[in-house]
Amino acid sequence: MPAKSFLSSLKRHGRASKFRRINNFHLLPIIPGIECVGEIAEPSDSHFQKGEKVAALMGGMGRSFNGSYAEYVLLPKSHVFSVQTDLSWTEMAAVPETWFTAWGSLFECLDLKGGDTLLIRGATCALGYAAVQIAEAIGCRVIAATHKESKLPLLKAADEAVFDNETLAGTFKGVTRSSRMLALSIRLKIFPLCFLIWMLIRSTERSL
Repeated sequence: MPAKSFLSSLKRHGRASKFRRINNFHLLPIIPGIECVGEIAEPSDSHFQKGEKVAALMGGMGRSFNGSYAEYVLLPKSHVFSVQTDLSWTEMAAVPETWFTAWGSLFECLDLKGGDTLLIRGATCALGYAAVQIAEAIGCRVIAATHKESKLPLLKAADEAVFDNETLAGTFKGVTRSSRMLALSIRLKIFPLCFLIWMLIRSTERSL
């Protein structure tokens, strides 16, 4: 079956939780999963070759079409990206979420353009590494900051690596008025967030 794009633009009049309350949601079972890596099983045209390594976006947790927890998925080719890598499947599986998140943060949120100056706080986390490489690739001047001084040598890909002392005072060099200055701050505390999600799940279970 050819993979064709069937998504269209719409004006939002509500959010998913409201549909859930009135029992007007997608029929179960829903196969979740947002991103995946794999190989082309049956290409619909010459755009991809059988056996080609790819990464893909799944349309949001199975709400548009089956997600990446399925063994086989059928996707619009606009959601699938060819990947040339020697990484193992296990290593490769960790890449899409990081890079897609970095891409969305830089271009959808910040509207990043070549020639901009970009400050990245938390640049030595996985998302930070991806953001540094993407910004450098399009010709931005990247100032990468980390709050661990021992990790400064890991930021060689950036134009400037700085120690984040919370104020960052006096650490910028060569920033001129002719360049647009943008900032991406990655400061999420993972443990408190996971603990909060766990507490919410437990509370929901007790109320059922």
